[in-house]
Amino acid sequence: MYYPHEYENIRKNNNLSSINIQQEYENIRKNKNLSSIGCTVTLLNKNDFYKWKASYVAKNSAYENMLIELQINIPKNYPNSAPQAYFISKIYHPNVDLSNGRVCIASINNWKSEYNIMTILFSIYMILYNPNPNSPLNSEAANLYKEDKNKFKQKVKEYIGMKNVIQ
Repeated sequence: MYYPHEYENIRKNNNLSSINIQQEYENIRKNKNLSSIGCTVTLLNKNDFYKWKASYVAKNSAYENMLIELQINIPKNYPNSAPQAYFISKIYHPNVDLSNGRVCIASINNWKSEYNIMTILFSIYMILYNPNPNSPLNSEAANLYKEDKNKFKQKVKEYIGMKNVIQ
């Protein structure tokens, strides 16, 4: 459950940029569209609005019924600079670097100050359902996805089934 008063002491000691991030976080937490796509958002540390965790439980995709977690690091000069997104969960995906969980999505790579964290959250949702094998960070996964989607789904299950966490 979310309680706005929990963050009141943080609000008192922060600059305008930080307050805007806090407001964005609160708005996202209330957003019904996000829960409808199986995504929840929390802070990694309740005192730090610059590090978020997004959790997805995908439906009707290669990642069906799997908990996929992502860390979003927000720069101090947000929204002028793009947040960085990394999968905390090990994930076999064409657009994710296996070595560090970094994700390749257009909304980060082609960042515009008009974008926001919700843009990233929906972009992540889209690549879970529709990987982009033409912009891979994992060429093996991209090739397997293009050649045989059933084998790709099997590889996803084998890989994620290990329950490893990127440190």
